Amino acid sequence: MTLRTVEFGLDAVQDAALSAGSGEELFEQVSSRLRRIIPFDGATWFATVPSTVLATLPVRVENIEDGHCDTFWEREHQVEDVLLFRDLARTRSGVGTLHQETAGAPERSARAREFLHPQGYGDELRGVFRTGSSTWGVVGLLREQKRPRFTQRDTRVLSNLGSAIADGLRRLAARRADAAVEDGALGTLLYDTDGRMLSRDAAASHWLGELVGHEWGGTTTESGVAPRQS
Repeated sequence: MTLRTVEFGLDAVQDAALSAGSGEELFEQVSSRLRRIIPFDGATWFATVPSTVLATLPVRVENIEDGHCDTFWEREHQVEDVLLFRDLARTRSGVGTLHQETAGAPERSARAREFLHPQGYGDELRGVFRTGSSTWGVVGLLREQKRPRFTQRDTRVLSNLGSAIADGLRRLAARRADAAVEDGALGTLLYDTDGRMLSRDAAASHWLGELVGHEWGGTTTESGVAPRQS
């Protein structure tokens, strides 16, 4: 594949991310165009809550057996492994491959043993979609065992696309949030065990403003400490 072809493919993916009318359309179009420059056989695409990297809608799953979908996030949050999305979100590049992270010994990974290999996949390329320190989505691209492993070129391509895809997801999330507020939707607040607010959506910010005054200055993903009741 020539450099010109790769550059054309990058432009096509970025255009799809920024012009999509819905999150589902964004993932569908980005997946279709990305496959032309980074071939893959299966994939998991998730939008995330920016402050927590917890999955939210939209979701796109490609060529994953039903039984494995049920345990995907349980494994992600309860099993120590390489390239967990929450860890990847804290790295500089925001991308990595299973073979690279395990020094060519993927069997060291529980995800490889229990999720990838039983489905015939041999390597995984993971990436996070960030703007600044906020992660708006994540992806795992999978290749069958009979195929070549993901390369450093593949990781560079995915890394270069991260901010454009994040911008698209952020734009669509803001549109959904505005619509929810207009419809009088319930808001969602997420707290840790110490009563510290980890995140809140736009509807929650709106209703908190109605309760305590709009000068309180809350934003959709700003963290704060919730007042304790005596």
